[in-house]
Amino acid sequence: MTTIQLIKPGSGFGIGFQHIDQITKRFSFTLGVEFINTNQVKKEMFDIVTQTNRVIAYSKNVTYNIYSFSFPYTWRYNLGQQNRFFVEGGLFIDLNSSRRHGTMYIWSEAGDPDGEWVGYQFKDKGCLSMMNCGSMAGLGFHYQFDKTDFLIKMHYKYGVYELYNLRNKVENSYLQFSIGIRTKKFRESSVK
Repeated sequence: MTTIQLIKPGSGFGIGFQHIDQITKRFSFTLGVEFINTNQVKKEMFDIVTQTNRVIAYSKNVTYNIYSFSFPYTWRYNLGQQNRFFVEGGLFIDLNSSRRHGTMYIWSEAGDPDGEWVGYQFKDKGCLSMMNCGSMAGLGFHYQFDKTDFLIKMHYKYGVYELYNLRNKVENSYLQFSIGIRTKKFRESSVK
């Protein structure tokens, strides 16, 4: 299955595999693994705050690249006479890694009120939480042509955790559009 994310502001892409287990004609559940890259741009981020709650470093126009191994688990309900349409909902767990780049500004003289902000370009690991989890819901359509099933679906992933929170937040919730293909060989192996 190929995955494309739509994030505001930002974008993403991914690839994944799903196992669909048909429980009844109407109900099935899916287990999967996906590799997903999402990108977010933050206009301003506060990076270092002293014990006196005074900012001594901040960043502007920071792009976060979040790389996730996602493990979705969903229940699917098939609709219509030929069960071509479906709605689904479930949970997911993400294991994250990240990178970021932008312009950082540092106060030139800590403790000196006459200091000035000095800026430079930076790249680093992003210091985001390594885990996220949440709920997901969506709808889709599948069509069987000859020995192959084609699937198109869209769902929203809502991440529960804040991946970063120091006066600013980085969260990873997004709308995901997926296109999938299942051949007869895999379809027969999933039927009991």
